[in-house]
Amino acid sequence: MSTAERAHRAKRFDEDVKLAATFFDATAILAIGTAFSVPRMCSPTTAGLSRSRPSSDI
Repeated sequence: MSTAERAHRAKRFDEDVKLAATFFDATAILAIGTAFSVPRMCSPTTAGLSRSRPSSDI
């Protein structure tokens, strides 16, 4: 195997590793964002469900 062929294989392998790392980074960011946003949306105080009177009276 020539030096150029080894370098080409290494470059292709690096591209695959970078692609996988990018995918896992994006998945981690999505999970962290979901962990913070879902509890806020489901909370009665932030969803506007804690009012004691109907919104038509406001």
